Amino acid sequence: MICGGKINMDELELIIKKIEDNIDSDDFEWIMNECMADIESNYNQLDSVQPLLQLMERHPLIYFWKPRRDSAFC
Repeated sequence: MICGGKINMDELELIIKKIEDNIDSDDFEWIMNECMADIESNYNQLDSVQPLLQLMERHPLIYFWKPRRDSAFC
């Protein structure tokens, strides 16, 4: 969560760890959607960009983006 306008990076790192720990899980898509919803709601700030980019760099074959229904691309 955000404390005094600053993101608690330890909590964000725990969410990222949960994603990484479940990459090979049958429930990965569900877990990923849950984690991304949490990140969008609670960690949608510039400070969270670097850890998320590092996650994508560590797992380049994983598709992390899912278009929304309200997206112009649907």
